[in-house]
Amino acid sequence: FSSIASFSLSRDEAGCFGDWVFSVQMPRSKVLLLPGLMPGQLLQGEQEVLALLALASLITVVQRMLEVRRQALAL
Repeated sequence: FSSIASFSLSRDEAGCFGDWVFSVQMPRSKVLLLPGLMPGQLLQGEQEVLALLALASLITVVQRMLEVRRQALAL
């Protein structure tokens, strides 16, 4: 299974969409669309990148988020 995920190139913009901001690395072959790739204003405002993620990768990201949350609550 695959999923399309949206990422922001700007940490400030990403922070507007939630309390948790993560940095990710992915192969270029998974990037579907990024600012400046297409003419016009498509995805320019939020510096958004669309990428294809395997379900296993998405599960790993969610598990990481939950672990970070558990650690923060334990403090």
